[in-house]
Amino acid sequence: MEAGWFFRSCIPGVTVWVALYATNIWVVGAAARAYRALGGRWMIYSSPEEYVRYERLDAPLSKYYATHCVWGILWLVIVWGASRDLLPASAYQFALGGSILGHLAALLSRTRGLYVLRSLPIYGAQGKLTYPRHAMLRQAAVDRLLYALMFLLCAGTLHSWFLMGGCLFCVWHARELHRQAKAYQLEPAVESTSRKGPP
Repeated sequence: MEAGWFFRSCIPGVTVWVALYATNIWVVGAAARAYRALGGRWMIYSSPEEYVRYERLDAPLSKYYATHCVWGILWLVIVWGASRDLLPASAYQFALGGSILGHLAALLSRTRGLYVLRSLPIYGAQGKLTYPRHAMLRQAAVDRLLYALMFLLCAGTLHSWFLMGGCLFCVWHARELHRQAKAYQLEPAVESTSRKGPP
């Protein structure tokens, strides 16, 4: 795929990435508020204090988000600059694809979770479901692998480094989620407040 206007400057790509990042934060907070509104009537997580942190955006979490955003912007700007002289032009497409498509995959999964939390009272759910933290993380890992497969198939068809970057980022994210799931399975749920970042 030839580099078009979207890749000639770092501004369009960085702008889209920041917008996705901010939207991800908003969706996580909205899901936290929706979970609290349920009051444990239908769904219970083994570590609900995670949602409390995301709802309040406490100081450590806010610092994590701000730091991650700044490093993400610097990473894209540096790769874009290097791709003009030192690296192939496809390097920036690859990095940008990993950043944008990786966060897009996370946003779609979290939006689905938000929809589930908000729709339970509307559709008159019956009974109560209990979700262990490690089970939710494993489910998220499977989601990322499915997105990675889709990006890989599209990258092979369109010969796109942008899509290939999204594929590899999703594979890496799935591996991280699986590692976190194993850690949560071995640790008490109360220790989950020390974890950094959203699921």
